[in-house]
Amino acid sequence: MKRFATLLVGRPLWVLAALMLITVVALHGVVDLRSGEPRIRVDPSLDRLLPDGDDERVFYDRAKDLFGSDEFVLLVLEAPAVFTPEMLAGIARATTRLEAEPGVSRVLSLSNATDVEGRDGELIVGPFYEEPPTDPAALALLRERVNAHPFYGGSLVSQDGGATAILVFLEKIGDRDFVRRNVSQGLADLAAEEAGVPVQVTGSPHIKARLSGTIVSELAFILPTISLITMLLCAIAFRSLRGVLLPMAAIALAVIWTLGAMGYAGTPINLISNIIPPLLLVLGFAGAMHVLSEYYEAIQHRPVGDRAEHSAAIVHVLEEMGLTIFVNGLTTMLGFLSLAVSSILAIRQFGIWSVVGVLASTILSLTFIPAVLALLGPPKRLLRTNEGGRIDAVATRIAEFDLRNRRRIYAAALALFAVALLGMSRIEVSSNFVRSFVARSPVRITFEALNERLGGLSSFFVVVESDEEDAFKRPENLRELRALQEWLKAQPEVGGTASLADGVMLLNRAFHDNDPAAQDIPDRTRLVKQLLLFAGDSMTDGFVDTSFQAANIRVRTKMSGSAEITALMERLDARIAELPQRLRARPTGSVVLLAHTMDDIARGQLESIASALVTIYLTLALLLTSLRVGLYALVPNLLPIAVYYGALGITGTPLDLSTSLVGAITLGIAVDDTVHYFARFALEARRLGDERRATVSTLRAVIRPVTFTTLGLCLGFATLAVSELRNQVVFGVLSAFTMAVGWVLELTLSPALCANIRIVTLWDLLRLDLGPEPQKSIPLFEGLSGRQARIFALMSQVVPVAAGERLMSAGDKGNHMYVVIDGELAASLHHDGRRHELSRSTRGDVVGEIALFTETRSADVDVVRDARLLRFGQADLERLGKRYPRIAVRVYGNLNRVLAARVLNTQRVLA
Repeated sequence: MKRFATLLVGRPLWVLAALMLITVVALHGVVDLRSGEPRIRVDPSLDRLLPDGDDERVFYDRAKDLFGSDEFVLLVLEAPAVFTPEMLAGIARATTRLEAEPGVSRVLSLSNATDVEGRDGELIVGPFYEEPPTDPAALALLRERVNAHPFYGGSLVSQDGGATAILVFLEKIGDRDFVRRNVSQGLADLAAEEAGVPVQVTGSPHIKARLSGTIVSELAFILPTISLITMLLCAIAFRSLRGVLLPMAAIALAVIWTLGAMGYAGTPINLISNIIPPLLLVLGFAGAMHVLSEYYEAIQHRPVGDRAEHSAAIVHVLEEMGLTIFVNGLTTMLGFLSLAVSSILAIRQFGIWSVVGVLASTILSLTFIPAVLALLGPPKRLLRTNEGGRIDAVATRIAEFDLRNRRRIYAAALALFAVALLGMSRIEVSSNFVRSFVARSPVRITFEALNERLGGLSSFFVVVESDEEDAFKRPENLRELRALQEWLKAQPEVGGTASLADGVMLLNRAFHDNDPAAQDIPDRTRLVKQLLLFAGDSMTDGFVDTSFQAANIRVRTKMSGSAEITALMERLDARIAELPQRLRARPTGSVVLLAHTMDDIARGQLESIASALVTIYLTLALLLTSLRVGLYALVPNLLPIAVYYGALGITGTPLDLSTSLVGAITLGIAVDDTVHYFARFALEARRLGDERRATVSTLRAVIRPVTFTTLGLCLGFATLAVSELRNQVVFGVLSAFTMAVGWVLELTLSPALCANIRIVTLWDLLRLDLGPEPQKSIPLFEGLSGRQARIFALMSQVVPVAAGERLMSAGDKGNHMYVVIDGELAASLHHDGRRHELSRSTRGDVVGEIALFTETRSADVDVVRDARLLRFGQADLERLGKRYPRIAVRVYGNLNRVLAARVLNTQRVLA
């Protein structure tokens, strides 16, 4: 890391030029620099929220090919009474105009919906009316026919007769063009113009268009708002222009790099990935905050009068904390990477691009900020960090509280975990596409009002199949369809059903001169075939395939939430099992797939969080060189996740596509502060040689950056609460809450856990210099590996001592011994008015070993040449035995041999 830091600080212009080149290339991925056209598009469709490649999705696509799409723009015309000559004429005019609009494939309304009646011994198949009737009796009869129709009763006209629906089916049109041309509103305006009444618009394409527009407009508001918040926090924290502009520039570059990569990959922003830009803002702020905090602390304690000294300070910061910052980025990426294996494309893409964004933020924190600082040179005014003031006093009191109340903190954490587990047992898995909008949203208000008025706007298919050709021309199979429909109608979630059986019954009644008693399925297959032949495609389109082997029941439901749909599907599956063996049935549709997706999410959450926890634990154990300490470090990260899921259950917030992301995000972010705390504690413990003093010193050092970082994260996430999109609101509020819980645990549980352990980090092992082959040149390390020797040294304390200093004096109290790593020491005694030199100690020799047992120094020891010594006592050896018993056994054996050799040597001298 030192070589990297020296190279970076020595050539800041080259580094910045390379970063700017990458930024220009990335910017071209966001916006075409030649034409100015955006290359990032918005995709609000449900397709990316559904599992890809699985059997449910394949079956749904097949059903749409057979029976047509279930997506349309729904125009609802409001009038005091629908069945008036003027209103019926207006509906007809609107239908004709809509059919002529570019991109419209077909229109279904009261004026062109197919009806069947018997008239003078003939079957008449056609619209309900050619010309609007004017006679009140004829109008009343028309209303009766419409309301009694099995296909359109209660769906085309509301039960109160004050609203009618026009369904507009569109040709294949891209969501981007749909939004750009404002198609749904244009259709609504046209219908209102022709009918002369107010028109409300809803339907899946319209809702997707509004989602798309909302995503774009809210990003334009949320990103500047979060930027303003982070700028304000940087100004409060650093009180300097560079302290404000550098983090903001690094964050902006990270967002550009990530969006540019998405643009080149052709990945659109969807209902999940729209969270990425604000997420990168808050994550980038956290990384920049740690770098600048370390920078300002370093220049306060080092001379930075000229550029050389300033550059040395930056190198020192990167050397001390660079690897820590890299590891923070790595662990955060591991949290997001757990989402990249999801079966749901939107979640998978969110995980992948979040990893890219965190990687970009980490790279820029370690390159852009140090390079600009090196280029700017020493600041004219040093930041006062309130040393010895209120913040330090608060940190000291918190640390002392943590040390005094370790057991109480453990008990409170355990109780919190128990409450969280209780809450988790009450979690519901559910999602609702319409409720992507908050309750106050006009889109949601319109949909829910019309959903209630028209008996359900959501729909799904029940596809019934047979291996026999013309199976659904046979009366017995049509009766099974009808029985299944009757069962569905009896379910509280269902507003209405329609199938081929209804059409056949309607045809049979018309064939018998509209006799209501004849509205039944004929007993003979031949008659069914004749009726279908007379009716033509008008009775079969959308209800049966060309071979009459697959029939479709269209089911209207007021329910659009996945939990309610799942409950209905469970009952429906049981009913389907009662069908004869010759028939098989299966429900499908976008709402069914969304319910299926929620089940995948529930299972995937456990798998992804579990895999992320295992991966992060192993990473922490590797970095902290101990499985036990790795577990300690995992606890403050595991508990906020447990609290989050417990809060979902306690508050009744469902686990859905957006809330499912918070756990992985929390895990990734929470590890950031934990790694910083543990790494800083390791440095302070070695510097001070006392874990309890190190707890106070560490908390005083990290409380400012950790607090400001958490405050930035909470405020940044809380900004999403003003969104019109419910998923952003819930995501923001819950993320802010979980971050706050993590902050409390970082200031209480982490210090309590660390208070009595000596931490050895991987970067300490890599950085510690014990000279060449210490296991061979230092007798105490005999039989150990180089890594084990370094672990022992880091569990003890490496102290530098300058030539001319006295290390110990005869008669002093002391219970530590020393091993010479390099340098030279002289042991002597003052006797008979003059000094007698007893011995010289060089690399590998032991001094002060008698005091280890007697606690009294037996000779004076002075430093002849600058030396580095390994200092340890009984407490260090006991700690080593608990943490690394194999190393301890070897060291104890070597120490016994060293002391035995010293005793023998002393006896020879005395003899």
